[in-house]
Amino acid sequence: VAGGGAGEPLHRALLEAAPKMVKAGVQPLALDCSAPLPSGKTTFERFFPTKNTSSDEPFFFAVANRDPPRTAQIKNPLSPESLVKFATLSTEIPSVSEASSPGSFKSLCVKKKICAVFMYPGSMSSKDLKAIEALNQRYRRGGVLPGNTG
Repeated sequence: VAGGGAGEPLHRALLEAAPKMVKAGVQPLALDCSAPLPSGKTTFERFFPTKNTSSDEPFFFAVANRDPPRTAQIKNPLSPESLVKFATLSTEIPSVSEASSPGSFKSLCVKKKICAVFMYPGSMSSKDLKAIEALNQRYRRGGVLPGNTG
């Protein structure tokens, strides 16, 4: 997300990076961070209270997996490649993992707000694994955990 005011032009780097982001599965957008949210606060006030809103520096952040927004550490000169890298790393989908011990089961599933455990005998087919990965992509904040009972 490129944050700024309604009258501000989009940064050149975002315009150049947008097609590459889409190709990588990231949806770029621009947001008027000075406009009021339903709460009456602005995006800056709600999520970035320490942000200097009078700065002329470009402001980019990523939101994914219901996590708090992550701000990009901008280094001049700002390149489209650095924006694509930031966006893809900040929004990557967690991998599907198997619990190999009670400790890993606790961290991969029990500590999540939502967790789905799939138990199966023997080895999992590629079709089944693809279905589990699709669930993992859709419910990123939850845990999707396959378990071999064989």
